[in-house]
Amino acid sequence: MSKSKFHWGHGITLALIFFAILMGYLAYSALMSPSFLVREDYYKAELEYSSSMDAEVNGHKLTLPSLEWDGDVLTAKYPENYESLIISPEIEIYCPSNPKSDIKEAVKWSEMGLHLHIENPPRGLAYVIISWEMDDEPAFHRVPFHFPL
Repeated sequence: MSKSKFHWGHGITLALIFFAILMGYLAYSALMSPSFLVREDYYKAELEYSSSMDAEVNGHKLTLPSLEWDGDVLTAKYPENYESLIISPEIEIYCPSNPKSDIKEAVKWSEMGLHLHIENPPRGLAYVIISWEMDDEPAFHRVPFHFPL
């Protein structure tokens, strides 16, 4: 009668088999998960990068806005005298983790600042990009903002 003993060779073999199965599972799950580029038009945006940097430098001539979230309205508050400086403002909500949540709309000034009504707000971190014309040159502010989960 032969009794089978479990010795260290069997343990190493089982450990290697378990490791191979684990690596196969991780590779499969990584290949099946959706991977988004930073933006849908990433390569086109990369070509326009230097003009974007110039616009950001122009934007730094003005102070950053304070952002407030009230249920379904995002408000960017600037000092009162900025209304004459910021021409044709647009607000873009850029979500690095989910490009389907990106929003871009032209907005108008009101008493309280710039308002953007958002029906389905993104969750978590997003970048609020406020762009405008100032002295016939483009300018923008990029402000990180955490939407409630």
